Amino acid sequence: MVCERDITTSPHQLVFVTGPGRVTSSVIHPNSFQPTPVGLSFNWAWIRRPYTVGEREELIILTNLIANLHLNAEEDIWEFTYGASRSFTTHCMRNLITLNSYSSNLQPKRWNKILPAKVNILSWRVWHRRIPTRLNLDCWGTDLDTVRCPVCDDDTKSEEQIFINCKASSDTWKAIFSWWKISGPPITSVDDMISLADRAPIASNQSKYFDVVVHATIWHLWNYRNKVTFSVKRLSKDFICNDIKLSSFTWISSRSKKTSLNWLDWSCNPCNALSSSSSL
Repeated sequence: MVCERDITTSPHQLVFVTGPGRVTSSVIHPNSFQPTPVGLSFNWAWIRRPYTVGEREELIILTNLIANLHLNAEEDIWEFTYGASRSFTTHCMRNLITLNSYSSNLQPKRWNKILPAKVNILSWRVWHRRIPTRLNLDCWGTDLDTVRCPVCDDDTKSEEQIFINCKASSDTWKAIFSWWKISGPPITSVDDMISLADRAPIASNQSKYFDVVVHATIWHLWNYRNKVTFSVKRLSKDFICNDIKLSSFTWISSRSKKTSLNWLDWSCNPCNALSSSSSL
């Protein structure tokens, strides 16, 4: 938000802020014994008006802070009130940003070494709701035409809708369970999805490889959503599962050196392919 007009001063006014963009003033009589402060009158010229409740509240707070500002001829100084020395340092600012940016209930990171870093990072962001879904963008103050899912246009575009409830997502998870020939546990939340490898009826020595498939599914569902949102050509969801099979096979074969997989066995029955692998 940018306000193009400068504020103006009026030496005989007290300014009271009653709401965002609404400033009222009260004139002090010249014969009054009270000192006459310098009042500030705001003439807003918004490029974009305050949109969210948080922006309106912030405007009220900031305007009230300077509404009855008194200026004098002394030299101005800057103070950083959050530091003990009251001097600005990058270290203090970083601690302040970290303190106010991260919730205390963040989950510990779940890092699978077989996966590329970008896939682990995306799953972490999904887990902590840090991806730019339409719902998150709307909460962050971005003015959107709609917050509905661009894939199915059926519900608000939250993490659960993109990765679990959307028709393309639910069909993909069913295909993954059918591929692994297991009865998949229910997935009702992002936490259930991230911890799927811990709850699936799979041998313990194969769970880390099924975890690769879970994160590959998250990766390709997010890519599919982006292509549907920004591509002119309508894409088919039928290719998602094939991409998951290929990516997971490539990552396991190239990043888990003790595991030797056969592509045909992997694409047909990954449990048998892992059982026959030399590392197991």
